[in-house]
Amino acid sequence: MIPLPSALEMKEADAKEIRALGGDEFSLMERVSLAISDAMASEMIPSSVLVVCGPGNNGGDGLCVARFLLERGVSAKALRIPSSHYSKSNEKAFQIFPKSHLVQTLIEADLYIDALLGAGQKLPLKEEIKKWIPKGKRVWSIDIPTGVDVDTGEVDKDYAPPEKTFVVQAIKRGMSQCDCGELIVVETGIKIESTQFEVLSIAAAKPQRKERGHKYDSGPVGIVAGTMKGAFNFVVDGVKASGASLIIGLGEFEAPDEVIMSHEIDQFFAKKLKSLVVGPGLGSKKFDLKNIDIPIVIDADGLKQIEGLKFGKKAILTPHRGEAKNLLGRDIKDPFMDTLELAKEFQAYVLLKGPGSIIGTPEGRGFVLSKPNPNLSLGGSGDVLAGYIGGLIALGLSPLEALKRALLDQSKVPTRPTLVSASEIAEHLREL
Repeated sequence: MIPLPSALEMKEADAKEIRALGGDEFSLMERVSLAISDAMASEMIPSSVLVVCGPGNNGGDGLCVARFLLERGVSAKALRIPSSHYSKSNEKAFQIFPKSHLVQTLIEADLYIDALLGAGQKLPLKEEIKKWIPKGKRVWSIDIPTGVDVDTGEVDKDYAPPEKTFVVQAIKRGMSQCDCGELIVVETGIKIESTQFEVLSIAAAKPQRKERGHKYDSGPVGIVAGTMKGAFNFVVDGVKASGASLIIGLGEFEAPDEVIMSHEIDQFFAKKLKSLVVGPGLGSKKFDLKNIDIPIVIDADGLKQIEGLKFGKKAILTPHRGEAKNLLGRDIKDPFMDTLELAKEFQAYVLLKGPGSIIGTPEGRGFVLSKPNPNLSLGGSGDVLAGYIGGLIALGLSPLEALKRALLDQSKVPTRPTLVSASEIAEHLREL
């Protein structure tokens, strides 16, 4: 497991480590800062560096990092911004910092190191903080870029991503939802035992069809068609990319040659379906989602028909943020916890789609890609993904493992501007 801690989970891990050190917080600050300076020194550090330090422990880390860089022969200076209060460890770091390398203004430098605010920062940023952020410059951040909400991934309206972020021990939850530059995770010895969310890094392998298997060994996948043929065809592309061998459609229009169309619902369900995809292109057509005893992927218009239903962990819901807002009956406040709320309410696995897609389970656990991936912003990509998940289930994966495998595979597809259509995403998925 690769943990993805919230601000509170990281604070608790820090506190446990400090207790193990006999309460010596500054000792931990120096250990962390030495590891960060080592990581920075392994990169290409330019000839002049200015570390911009805030009043808290992130600023204390910055002062220590600047001191360790100086000891390495780097031409580093530090700027500690004015404040009515500094943390105790920040004060200790300041007391031992060589005063000849302190400056009072944002002087010119080849590289600026952002150590203004850490996990406790709140948005919107105050002007007395914003004025110290180097604008239009080359910036590296310590642990968390200034202007990022650690828990939600919300960013300040004037936020500009750094070139790199040197992350202490583990990527923080909100950093998976926004651009924080190149993420360099620095091992510091802080033990993070368990977190509610983790980085999605492994999943069951993509099943392969049996060489001498029957068509019913890897299908069929049922697709409920509505009025939009284009969305239906994208779902078909996704199922085909998974390797599932048989596709049954329920609808009236002419479908691709590889799809067997049923016009009657009894005939449709008599086909021994192994999974079902409902929603893409459904429009206003009604489809009874009660008492379905096979795994089902519900997307798009299908999400408008699930009020009051409980799926017993046989369903995967794949809303984007607008659809999730409708399901919640309110604005999204925290995409992580709101995803878990929906999973619990419907007793289903939920994929909140977006550049930083989030998986939530009814048990209250979550999985997230470590960095945002923009592929799901391409029109039709959600339809392809729904079909791909349905196909993986038909091939034998559980709903959760199919969802995890699909999101991991989708993240391997080249991002824009290389791609121009969702069909290209399906072609890349087919090759995995």
